Amino acid sequence: MEFQKVIEKRKTIRKFLSKDVSADDIDLIIRNGALAPSSKNRQPWKFVVLKNLKKDAISFKMIDWVQGVNKDKDPTAIFSNSVYKTAIAIQQAPALILIYKKNLIGNEYSDLLSLGACLENMFLTAVDLKLGALWTTDILYAEKEINKVLKVKDYELISGLAIGYPNENPKAQLKEIVVYKTLK
Repeated sequence: MEFQKVIEKRKTIRKFLSKDVSADDIDLIIRNGALAPSSKNRQPWKFVVLKNLKKDAISFKMIDWVQGVNKDKDPTAIFSNSVYKTAIAIQQAPALILIYKKNLIGNEYSDLLSLGACLENMFLTAVDLKLGALWTTDILYAEKEINKVLKVKDYELISGLAIGYPNENPKAQLKEIVVYKTLK
């Protein structure tokens, strides 16, 4: 697909068909993510691919968080509706890629920017493969529980990317964002 078309077709997908995504497609998505520029070539990422029951277990941990959050005392409770909707979308998606950051000292800000570039490469690769994706940080509310299920240590969960064939075509929502100013 032409690059400009890939960018224009990139949309957040929350509804997926029940068609499996091939291991080759997932490998390409991850490989292209890892080809992103990274500050000082630190490549601070680690990927965990989940399907079927393991993927659903992550979704259930998110739903457990929603059901257990104290709506009167926890300020993050305002996000419970979003977390629930994301958990349902993850259940529908055939695959979930969790993106972790290595716990490296120094350059943490640069590492986060590197991970953003990595995620964008992954998202655009999915679109080029005619797949849909949901890039989410809602999984972070259940990070401790997720890491326990996956037995992950020494890495920080940064984001998730639910992948599948789209079962919706949402409209792009582009806001006015450019302001031109001349420096004197």
